[in-house]
Amino acid sequence: MHRGGVQATVGALRAHGATALPVPTAIRSASGRLLQPLPASFIEAQLSDLAEHRPLDVALIGSLATLGMVETVASLLEMHWLDTVVLDLNAFPRDQYGRIPADVLEAVGLFLAPQVSLAIMDDDVAERLTGVPICEP
Repeated sequence: MHRGGVQATVGALRAHGATALPVPTAIRSASGRLLQPLPASFIEAQLSDLAEHRPLDVALIGSLATLGMVETVASLLEMHWLDTVVLDLNAFPRDQYGRIPADVLEAVGLFLAPQVSLAIMDDDVAERLTGVPICEP
């Protein structure tokens, strides 16, 4: 999700009274490749502090670049159960082949998927995540 997309999403959430905390990442916009992931400890500290000071209603998750980031967010979701969790896998950083790294996608399937209300993904990611071929109509 590019900068304008993040700002629009945060604005829409705030307009409806929801808490929004964008987690910054350094991603090349043209390729979607990760330049520098944030440490999982930073994300944990930010989200834990937010959850202590304001009730969380909905989570929109994207741009989790590493196994540690996925595990951290999944753990925090378990502690602060939310009714609505949207996972945007199209916003996840890609490797040099344009794919979400296998260890990150596996962790999404194991740790995040059980807590997700809605997942947004392209056909390739859906096939890799579920193991079921996606047929074109």
